[in-house]
Amino acid sequence: MDDVVKSGAISPAIRRALVGSFALLILLTGGAILGMGIRSAYRAVDDLSRELITTRAQQIERRLDGFFGPVHSQLRIAREWGRAGLRPLDDVRGVEFREENPTYDGRGVKVAMIDMNPVPACSRAS
Repeated sequence: MDDVVKSGAISPAIRRALVGSFALLILLTGGAILGMGIRSAYRAVDDLSRELITTRAQQIERRLDGFFGPVHSQLRIAREWGRAGLRPLDDVRGVEFREENPTYDGRGVKVAMIDMNPVPACSRAS
């Protein structure tokens, strides 16, 4: 053995074992790096998707609030008039409808809206 070390020659079996171990080490390291890259890419896609969904939901909520805001304020005013006795509720027929259909809560109802406004500058009817 001392002769092999002194002469600097390495036997083919040892050389093959070293090359095999080195190749395995490179392969495992590359696989680990690739796996971490794929995992972080999936995490980035997931984070961006969540952020986009949240942002879009907030935008839609603001648009709906702008659209239904006047309706809500009109309903609040009508409610206060009804409580104060300034508006008779007999002509509304909403109470009768609710008594006749107690299970109707709006689930499963499809609403279609057709915009007949020919003026493109007006975004909604006044």
